[in-house]
Amino acid sequence: MLDRREIAEDILNSVDKKGCKHLTEFLDDWTKGLFVILRVIDRSENEVVAGDLSSALNVSTARMAVALATLDAKKWIKKHKSKLDARKTVVELTELGKTKLQEKEEQLIQIMKEFLDKLDEEEVMQLVNIIKKTL
Repeated sequence: MLDRREIAEDILNSVDKKGCKHLTEFLDDWTKGLFVILRVIDRSENEVVAGDLSSALNVSTARMAVALATLDAKKWIKKHKSKLDARKTVVELTELGKTKLQEKEEQLIQIMKEFLDKLDEEEVMQLVNIIKKTL
């Protein structure tokens, strides 16, 4: 029987040994949640309210406030009062934010492509099926 924990540790150790600098740099911003927030804002069809982001991403409003302040300081988002309810703060991407999101998504796609390039077609399809099954 496979020891999945041992396999997971082996994968992490392989990443460490290979020195995947580009992946760790990418994950640094990703794990802070900044790009997840940008993606949620970008893909929303309605105005995005700061409080709703906290609920959607299952993080505290305090953590979301810090993340939004970081994004605002980077000029990746802009905040304004809702026209529908002045008590609510709406956030939207700036042009710079849209550009940064596109760059980061392209970077992630390139990283994934580099990993996939090491597999043959059958292995790629197996991996895709496994990922879809487990998500």
